Amino acid sequence: MTRLAELTEVEVISQLVLDAATDLSGLATALLVRSNADGVLAVSAGSGPLAAGLASIDAAGLATIGSWVAAGTSCYTMGDAEGAGFTGHELFRAAGVAAGIVLPLCARGQRTGLLIIAGADPVLTSTECVERLELLALQAASSLLTAAALDELRDRASRDPLTGLGHHASFHAALSAARRSTVPGRRTAVLLVDIDGFKQINDTCGHLAGDRALVAAAAVLSDALRDGDVLYRVGGDEFAAVLEVAEPDDALEVARRLCRAVREAGTATTSIGVAVAEPGEANATLLARADRALYAVKANGRNGVALLPV
Repeated sequence: MTRLAELTEVEVISQLVLDAATDLSGLATALLVRSNADGVLAVSAGSGPLAAGLASIDAAGLATIGSWVAAGTSCYTMGDAEGAGFTGHELFRAAGVAAGIVLPLCARGQRTGLLIIAGADPVLTSTECVERLELLALQAASSLLTAAALDELRDRASRDPLTGLGHHASFHAALSAARRSTVPGRRTAVLLVDIDGFKQINDTCGHLAGDRALVAAAAVLSDALRDGDVLYRVGGDEFAAVLEVAEPDDALEVARRLCRAVREAGTATTSIGVAVAEPGEANATLLARADRALYAVKANGRNGVALLPV
């Protein structure tokens, strides 16, 4: 309980709860089932030999299991594998469960999910054991709720409030992480994107119009990126993307697609500078090359892309 109260990361909390649940119960399988924003239940973590079968139960089935503990009390087998008195017991039997414990996750007046513990043999669970598991579920629910709130705060702090994109610091963190994880045969590329004539939009139409233009551009640029690529807002009218590519031409092709998408949207045009990281090159040097490529586009009339080699 003390350890759970100290933790602030959902994944770490989940694993500790699963380990504690199987240790306390003597059963080999445990699952955490959590509600999303719409109240739909889904398995968020699991361990043990029956976990895969239980995780295959759909949202409707999980809702049925959740109804067993809707009153806030736990539900568990008493050494009888039939369970015929419970609607939905077939779901457990189909997953190979012969002994099960279902506990509600409740904290601060909210029902946030379920803790399911299961075994393949029809064993008897003592009342004392269930009471301990109820305390575990209570602490787990509180810890998970706190961790989720902290995750939301971290996410908000890492995003630009206007566009919802990652901000300057998030971009630099993502760039460093991408370069550390680049696999052999692949390279990290950076795209720096400027909205052409943005100052004129602000000066002639006002800052509200400028904000709308930025939000629209952010949406168009994000949609034009490949799956897995992420866009960031790194300045007033400046965006950036971190890509993984095989060749510099791959990065240029993505840049051309972004430039074309904004142009075809009809509200603005973009200038995009591209640089592909060399082994051992500092991030600052890489970004300086992308920046020089961007200004080369601007000097050449804007509304285009350029890649600056080493």
